[in-house]
Order: sequence, then structure tokens, then C-alpha cells
Amino acid sequence: MNDGVEPVAPVGPQWIRPGLRVGEGQDPLGYLSMTQDRYLPWLIPGILELSSVARYFAFHAFLLDEYRVRGLPPSMAELGRFIRASEWDLGLAVERCPHGCRYSPVGARRLRALPDDLAILPRGESVQQALGGYGLYYRSPMITLGLVARAGTMLGEEPTPIDVLRPDSARARQVVEEYRDAVGDTEYVRRFLGGDEPLPAVVVQNYAERACLCRLLDRPTEQVALQAALVTGEPSADSEDDTLPRRRASVAHFLSLVDVTADVAVDANEFRHRLWAADAVRGDAHQAVADRWAALAVKDIWQEAIASVWADFCRRGLEQVRELGRGLTLAEVRQLAVDMLDGQPAIPAELSTADLAAAIEAGTVVLTVDDETLNPATTELEDLRAATAWLDTGSSAIVVLLELARIHQPRKPAGRRDQHLSPRRPRRRGRVVSAS
Repeated sequence: MNDGVEPVAPVGPQWIRPGLRVGEGQDPLGYLSMTQDRYLPWLIPGILELSSVARYFAFHAFLLDEYRVRGLPPSMAELGRFIRASEWDLGLAVERCPHGCRYSPVGARRLRALPDDLAILPRGESVQQALGGYGLYYRSPMITLGLVARAGTMLGEEPTPIDVLRPDSARARQVVEEYRDAVGDTEYVRRFLGGDEPLPAVVVQNYAERACLCRLLDRPTEQVALQAALVTGEPSADSEDDTLPRRRASVAHFLSLVDVTADVAVDANEFRHRLWAADAVRGDAHQAVADRWAALAVKDIWQEAIASVWADFCRRGLEQVRELGRGLTLAEVRQLAVDMLDGQPAIPAELSTADLAAAIEAGTVVLTVDDETLNPATTELEDLRAATAWLDTGSSAIVVLLELARIHQPRKPAGRRDQHLSPRRPRRRGRVVSAS
């Protein structure tokens, strides 16, 4: 008996919205994230790629200490508001630096929307993140470096409700004292820091003279304090932080590259080239560090090639789907993969992998970029990376991948067990193939 109600089949849970968000990501295969989230934190713990301005470490240490000194509410929300507002004010100063420096402050996009000739400057907040640029770029490194105790850390018998400088860190204290010595007597810090009233432009300009990110160059003792924060341990520590030796070794390796050419500090292409060249190695211990960084440079070349295969495959597939007005069959997908060989350079589909590798080594397979011919067997690896990024074809990527495999064949010349990479000629000077 159903009382007039028709029985229905059981219904399971159903999706009410898609679980996958499709966007135009810059790292669709996740290889860049592997470098940033896994490899670099191991190679150089406590120093992030985006934590690129040394004086921001001092600035944020000063803000945390100033928040404590002023007895402001022990609330992460209030601390975040204080940090975001203070970062905005510093950004105003950096944008109006009397020395005309080219530093880009946190929140630069919003700051640069303001007219240059304002006599009174509005207050604002740097970025829409709970802890501002500190939370995005500097909090994690400062915690790893042992300068900051995050909210919830036990300090004594109670957990701290907000981020604070570690009270037992002499390095943190020295950084704060040096920065306070630079800016503590400015009218901005005495009257406007933490407030909400509009800022006179003259106050900001005077603040810029002391606080701008470029002024670290004029403060050798502040530089020493920051160097100590990055590459030394606490004098009173019972045991050395296990991340310190790796960080110190990587910083030393970078400085050895700078000693060869200062371009590595500003040119990513030159940096990768020097990592691979390893022409500044000063002993076996240094060689071990250099090898790890060289492997990371090769990983960048490998991922560029894989990304070119993926981009070419997707580009061709989407074009074919649009032409047919339907999805592709398995046979069509397989043919699409074969057709990728007709890119630049064109590779005969019947050519075996071994024969293609031999042709690359013999110099009979070349890459052409902007009318410039590159012989993969003699071209510097960084130029090969840039070439496949520019061509963005599956066939160019295969050439680069096979060349990488060739030069990584184990070789053990007499006297060097770890020297297994075939030498390259000196890098071509003049125009370097651009990846952009």
C-alpha cells in the first residue's frame, strides 16, 4: 500500500557545483611549485624567492616590537591591521624616495595609482591578506630563522596570542635596534605610525630618507645585523639549528657566483647559467653544494621542455576540437601526438629515438630562433632552455630533453669521481635567446 505516493528509485549524493576550478594558471603542471615548495626550502631554508628585500626583514621585526612596546591589543586581527597600514605608509615613502631608487614595495600596484603631486597622502592598506606582505613573504622565513615566535608558541608557561619577536633571540634584538636607530626619531614614527589621519607629503619624504629600502646601503651596522640573522645561530644556543649549515652553504655558493659576475644577482638567465657552469668551485665541500644547485638549474631546463610539450599538445588539441565541433577519439589523439613532430624543428616520425639522439650529437638537428641557428650539441644549456621556451613546440622540447640525457651519461675521468658532465664551450656573448 503506497497511499497514492509513487515509489522512486534511491538517489545518491550528487554534485551541486563543479569541484574543479579551471583557471589560467602560470604553472599548470606544478613543476614551479615543486621548486618553490620542496627543493628551495631544503637547499636554502628560511629564505624564500619572494622574500627578496633584506630591509623588509628589519622593518617587520621593528613593527612586531613596536606593537609590543605600544601595548596594542594582543589580537592577530589587530596586529594584521597595524602591519598592513604600516606597509602602506612605507610604500608611500619608497615610491617618493628622494634618491630615485627602483625598489618595488609591498602593495606597489595600489600605491602607484595615486597622483605624484599630492600634498596630503591618504592612508590605506598594502595588500588584502590577513598579515599583509609580512604574512605573504616574510613571516615564514623569520620563524624559520628563529627571529619570530608565531601565535600559539609556548613562551614560558603561556602561549603567545600573537606573533612576537623571540625574547631569547639576540639576533632579532640587534636587527630591531639598528632599524629603530634609523627611523625612531622621524616625525612619522613619533606621530603617525599606527594612526589613521592623512599623511603630509613632507613627512613621508622625510621618512623615506631614513626608511626607504635602498637606505640599507648607507647603514653598515644594520647590514651586519641582518647578515647575522640570516647565516649565524644564537650565541647562547646549546646546539646549532640543523637548517643553518645548508642556508650558510647556499649563501656562500651564491656569493662565489657573484664573485665571478655580479649579473647573477639581477639576471635569472645568467644565474642559471652560472649554477650549471660551476666555474667558481673551491673544493670538495663546495662541489657538493654546487652540484645540488646545478641539478636545480637542470630541473628548470627539463621543466621548460616538458611545459613546451604540454603547451603544444593542448594548443593543437583545442584547435582540432574547435574545427570538429566534438571531442577527439583515441586514434585522433594518438595522431595528434605524432603530428607534433612536424613543429620546429621537423622530425621524421619514422626516425628512432636512438637515431635522433645520434643526429643531435652529430649536429645535424638544429633549432632556429629569430633566424639564428643553434646547434644543441654545442649551445649552452641556458640558451637551449630559452630556445624551447620561445619556440614552444613539442619537437624542440624532445631535442632539448635528448641533449640533456646525452650529457648526463655517466663519465668518470681520472682524478674526479664526481665530474661526470661533458664540458661546454664558453657561453656565447652578444644576443642571448630570450625566453619572453
